[in-house]
Amino acid sequence: MAVPLVGCASHRLNLAMREYLAPHKNTLAEVQALMRKLRTLKQAAKLRKKTALQPVLRQDTRWSSTFTMLARYFRLYEHHSPDDEDLEDLIPSRTTHRSLCKLFDELHDVKSISKKLQNDGLTLLDDRDLHGGLLEVHPSFGNYQAPNAPIVHSPKFESAVVKMLGGKATRLTTAEKALRKHFRRVAAAAAPLDDEQSTSFAERILKRRKLSQIGAASRAPPFFSAGARDDPLLEGQQLVPERSNC
Repeated sequence: MAVPLVGCASHRLNLAMREYLAPHKNTLAEVQALMRKLRTLKQAAKLRKKTALQPVLRQDTRWSSTFTMLARYFRLYEHHSPDDEDLEDLIPSRTTHRSLCKLFDELHDVKSISKKLQNDGLTLLDDRDLHGGLLEVHPSFGNYQAPNAPIVHSPKFESAVVKMLGGKATRLTTAEKALRKHFRRVAAAAAPLDDEQSTSFAERILKRRKLSQIGAASRAPPFFSAGARDDPLLEGQQLVPERSNC
């Protein structure tokens, strides 16, 4: 059978951000040029007299580096001398500075989503909620963040898992149910025990331990709904391990 795949959520976000930042290419290039200048020996020596902070460059392959560069730009902005002739042509204008402030504020929300997507224990339901919230603020992200975006490998499978995690298994479509059945496990038939086996001392010991474990488990806080625990489809469906190197 064809195996459904769940793609990297952080990778999808990275692609969406590359598209989102494209119109700001020239403005960000100005900040990059300033940062490069501040890394030169002469400017670095001047900067060290004012702050321990160092310039940060943007990397095209990861949008988070843009956020980091802008954060450093605003931290260093107050240390720029208006009398420095080497920098006067590189410091962004007031209009550009205001647009950078607006962009930086918008990136804060995306950054929070990005960090959350890298948490351990994140489920497909969590992922869907995070992407949905981001789409409400940035509808243009739909090309990569929407549940049915072209980049999603198995949208019906993801939809089935999300419904089941959300306690909506009764709303599964026929296609989603068909995908689910491939993940059901058939319990192996237990061999019948004779009277001696069923009442043996060893069996009683093991049974006592199992009952103790069941009692302890019943007192533990539930992590899933009862329906989710009983459905084998959800086993192993903790979404997306850490995505630091996607």
